[in-house]
Amino acid sequence: MARAIASPISEEVAVKGAFLVNFAKFVEWPVTTTSLGFCVIGDGRMASYLEANIAGTAIDGRLLSVRNQPDLAQLSSCSVIYIGREAKAVVAQIAQTVAGKHILTVSEFPELGARGVAVSFFIDEERVRFEVNLGAVSQAELTISSKLLALARITGGNK
Repeated sequence: MARAIASPISEEVAVKGAFLVNFAKFVEWPVTTTSLGFCVIGDGRMASYLEANIAGTAIDGRLLSVRNQPDLAQLSSCSVIYIGREAKAVVAQIAQTVAGKHILTVSEFPELGARGVAVSFFIDEERVRFEVNLGAVSQAELTISSKLLALARITGGNK
């Protein structure tokens, strides 16, 4: 048997990181979006995973970049914002800063959909799952593919 290097936590980070990339693939971005910036707040492990696995690659010709711990003023230049466990206290500030912008917000907290987070992870039967808050997606003026929505738990309705 091979030596197990990855811990369950790092496996969870890898699964969530792969989901983040797939979320970006299944969002209809404005035609003016030439690159996709992944910004990570409150989760250094996720930032490290994304930097090692996606930085410098591309989705539909859009170059991917990763920024760890950008300040609030820099959030407007992000395409995907991942809000980790350590940043729960600033979610309202983040949501207010990016409201109405073409930014997909993703968090660890399903209860934050009401605060404007578009996609939230949760664990169900020891598997990483996600829910999509359609109201938050609509507020961000983004469209998510029906293929991705078919895999999600849907909340928020079209507001």
